[in-house]
Amino acid sequence: MKGEYKAALKLHKAHLSLAQELGDYAAQGRAYGNMGNAFHALGLQEQAVQYHRQELQISLEASRLQVNDRPSQASTHGNLAVAFQALGAHDRALQHYLQHLSISRELRDSQSEARALVNLGNFHNVFLIMLGLCLRYYEQDLALAKDLQDKLAQAKAYCNLGLAYKALGEFSRAEECHQELTVRKDLGDQQGECRALGHLAAVHMGLGDYATAFQCYETQLGLAQGLRDPSLEAQVHGNMGITKMNMGVFEEAIGYFEQQLAMLQQLSGAEGMLDRGRAFGNLADCYDALGDFEEAVQNYEKYLTVAQSLNRVQDQEKAYRGLGIAGILLQLTSERLRRADGGRGEAGSDGKERLEPGAAIDSDLLRILSGLRLAEQLGLKEDEAKIRHGLGLSLWAGGNLEEAQHQV
Repeated sequence: MKGEYKAALKLHKAHLSLAQELGDYAAQGRAYGNMGNAFHALGLQEQAVQYHRQELQISLEASRLQVNDRPSQASTHGNLAVAFQALGAHDRALQHYLQHLSISRELRDSQSEARALVNLGNFHNVFLIMLGLCLRYYEQDLALAKDLQDKLAQAKAYCNLGLAYKALGEFSRAEECHQELTVRKDLGDQQGECRALGHLAAVHMGLGDYATAFQCYETQLGLAQGLRDPSLEAQVHGNMGITKMNMGVFEEAIGYFEQQLAMLQQLSGAEGMLDRGRAFGNLADCYDALGDFEEAVQNYEKYLTVAQSLNRVQDQEKAYRGLGIAGILLQLTSERLRRADGGRGEAGSDGKERLEPGAAIDSDLLRILSGLRLAEQLGLKEDEAKIRHGLGLSLWAGGNLEEAQHQV
């Protein structure tokens, strides 16, 4: 793909040279714009900004020569905004997004205005504190799409609104945007319908309506199978498993995660590998909830291996936490079984029987401490609290009751 863009750059440079020889401002502007777009596609945003600025300068010069090039200026401002946003220069990006919108409205160019509104909505969507502004732009985009009777644009607007409301935690309002699904069906857009079902299912998950969410995922799975999309099928199987976990039906959840893993075997690349790792983590959580700590430990170990190979720190923290706690519970269970068979634990200073610390519990303690360190580094307070609970359990198992109480 990169080779294609590099080849295109050579053609655009040749186009620019010819346009300069002919003194054709419009052609020069198009050439600069195409080169800027190619550099953006290659991830070279500074060069993209440089060429889009030259494109804008050419357009402004054309205007001084009484050549109406305002439509080109609108799109150039949009391109500059995207490049500046990719560079992290958000203030500069916002200025150009607003310029794009202003010129589009001045020209009464509804299509260009719609693109500007969507871009502004997406820009503000990046910042959670600006989701109110994001909603305002998406609502204007939806109104414009209805005026234009543009069904596809309406579906996209409903989708954007639903996702923004979901990010705000306003799941009831997000559910109101399920018209996306109706519009996608009317358009015969099966891929879009499939995505819309996933969005609607996630909203019902947020509302705690797991039964309806599962129904949405079942319908989505049927569409995904018809589209022969193994990546999407795997994702839906995983979501169905998570839904069953929330419903407390862990045996059924395990079946869906195993189907997810089977589908993921057909995929390659880092994304598929990360999904496999997280599927192992979900399987481990299920076995842990069912009290099968041996299976839980095995799956947490697989999750940790994947997380380490991809250098995913947050996933490593989750795997360490689960692995350490499940390992301790496995040791406690094994010790209880040993005592039931006639074995005795070591007596503490108070005369009460306690479990032998053992190398296995020490190993699990180290895993929990690794998870705790990562949680502290990432600022994950909720996860840190869970890990400290597991640390307290580990210390208790080792006979250190005072420090166990401190951690819990």
